[in-house]
Amino acid sequence: MTSLNVPLNNSIELSAPPSLRFENVEFNPFGHRLFGPCSFTLDGPGPTLVMGPNGAGKSLMLRLAHGLARFGLSSCADTPARVLSGGEKQRLALARAWSLSPAVLFLDEPTSALDPAAIKAVEAAVQEFHKQGTRVVMTTHDLHQARRLAGDVLFLSEGKVQEHTSADIFFRAPVSRHAQAYLNGELVA
Repeated sequence: MTSLNVPLNNSIELSAPPSLRFENVEFNPFGHRLFGPCSFTLDGPGPTLVMGPNGAGKSLMLRLAHGLARFGLSSCADTPARVLSGGEKQRLALARAWSLSPAVLFLDEPTSALDPAAIKAVEAAVQEFHKQGTRVVMTTHDLHQARRLAGDVLFLSEGKVQEHTSADIFFRAPVSRHAQAYLNGELVA
């Protein structure tokens, strides 16, 4: 991390910026190579300018690097995905999605079987996607999580939409008997 030193003569001096290493980084969505594989280390004293023609992968490379940092995975950059924890794998999947700048992101219970710290990190990522303008559609059984994240609720039961309303109304005064029963902890099909 860059440190800031303020000497007695009141001039400001920045120490050398941190180095950034890419090792065999590639991005192949749907089997189509969009980036890499590339390996390099950025450790120059000044700003690094990434140059190349349109379509060369400049923006994608920045989104890939930013995604690792944004989702708390910088320390895992050298770790094979197969040995990451469940929470790290979920965050890696979100970082990969982030690199595509999706308009809509579908998440099927992304926090199931995760510990509280991993749940918090995934929820923060979901909120970050929303702040950046991505429509997030997510399934969950966790009522507390739904209260924390939902803007609106689409409640399904018996294979049908029983209710679709704002989260505030859903949790305060659900209209359908199915939703009322569910929120009261009753078994609902």
